[in-house]
Amino acid sequence: STPPANWLSPSSTGVFGRGFGYNYDSTYEDYRFHSGVDMTLDMGELVFAIADGKVIKVTNDDVWDGRVEIEHDGGLVSVYLGIVPSGIKEGDAIQAGETIGTVGPAPKAEAADGSHLHLEMMLDNEYVDPLEYLR
Repeated sequence: STPPANWLSPSSTGVFGRGFGYNYDSTYEDYRFHSGVDMTLDMGELVFAIADGKVIKVTNDDVWDGRVEIEHDGGLVSVYLGIVPSGIKEGDAIQAGETIGTVGPAPKAEAADGSHLHLEMMLDNEYVDPLEYLR
């Protein structure tokens, strides 16, 4: 699938750290599949939608805290984990660069990494490397 021309970064300040695929997990102290990429951000920093789309899920859970999923054209879904959703609800149309939340406290799933955004991308329900779409 070809990414839209207006893919944006989910933050104006963060940098990508831990990457997609099998790598060392400092929380569980072993090697395991990392289904997304982590962006180093401080708690409270803004998180933006990376492309136009429709909000299909806004939830909270014990493992990741806040979760926002946005469906994009071409079978792509962006998933933002470890955030505090703000001002959005399921069914909302979202524009690239629109604020969807702020970074929350370190999620239990990746507690050793501190506060950060965990960004996943799915294409037809399969995990894909988000950096292939953001570059």
